[in-house]
Amino acid sequence: MMMFTDIRKKKLILENRRPYGMDKENHIKELNFLDLVYCNLRLSGSEISKEGICRICLGEVDPFGTIEDHMKIRRYIYIFENFFGRFNVHQDIDERLMSRLYSAITDSDAIYRRDDAPVRHFQYRPLNFREIPIAMKMVPRWETLALNELQNAVKLHNIIIKIYPFSKHTEELARNCLLYYMVSKGYPVFDFELQVGEYNELIAKWLADEDDDELYRKLEVALILKLQLLLGVTS
Repeated sequence: MMMFTDIRKKKLILENRRPYGMDKENHIKELNFLDLVYCNLRLSGSEISKEGICRICLGEVDPFGTIEDHMKIRRYIYIFENFFGRFNVHQDIDERLMSRLYSAITDSDAIYRRDDAPVRHFQYRPLNFREIPIAMKMVPRWETLALNELQNAVKLHNIIIKIYPFSKHTEELARNCLLYYMVSKGYPVFDFELQVGEYNELIAKWLADEDDDELYRKLEVALILKLQLLLGVTS
C-alpha cells in the first residue's frame, strides 16, 4: 500500500501542473496511445515493435507486422479516440459498454460463447455458457470501496476472465476494461510491462487460487513507471 500512496502523490502532482500546453498534451496523448496498442498487441502474441506501430499509424507498412497487426492498430485508433479520450471515460463499466468495447476490438458483434470448451493456455474450464448473460450483468457490482483504484481494476480484469464470455479476445477485453477504469479515475493508460508468458501464468495462478497479489504488484510497478515518465515530460 505504501507504493500506491506514492502513486497517488505523483498523480496529484501531475494534476496540479495542468494545463501542460498543447505540445506536452499531444506528446502525452501519443505516449498513452502507444502504451495502449503495444501492451495489448504484445500480450495477444504479436511481435510488432513500438517503431512498427508508429509507422503504421503514419500510414506506412511495417515489414515485420502481420496483416492482423495492421488491422488491429487501425481499430485501436478508433478505440483510443472513442473510449479513452478525456470526455469518453465517464460511462460506467456495464454489459453494454463491454459489448461496445469488444465489438471495437474485434470488428465483430459481441456474441457470447456457446460452449464450455476449456481455455487451454490457462488450463481452465470457464463458467457454463448459459450463465454468461447473468454473470455479465453482475459485473458492475465488482467495485469495493475498501480497495484502492488499481486493486479494483485488477479485480475487474480477473472477474471478466473468470467468466470468459467470449471464445476469443476475452483477455484483451479484460485488459482494456482495466485501463478504462483507471483512466476514468484520473490515471494514464500504462503498459503492463509483462511478457505474454508471464501474463498468462499470473492469470492461471489467479484462476487456480484467486490470489491476485502478484499481478497487482506487477501492475503497481508498471503504473508508477508511467507516472514517473509523465512527471519528466511535464517538468
